[in-house]
Amino acid sequence: MYFDVRNRRVWKTFVATNVLVIFGAALFTILGYFINSSAPSP
Repeated sequence: MYFDVRNRRVWKTFVATNVLVIFGAALFTILGYFINSSAPSP
């Protein structure tokens, strides 16, 4: 029974890192889209 707490913790860390990376990429994409769409409007 080697598949216990340590692997579960590593899997949780891996999933959390992936979620943060995807969330950051989506945030930067939305931020860039809003900046590009609201900048040329003087």
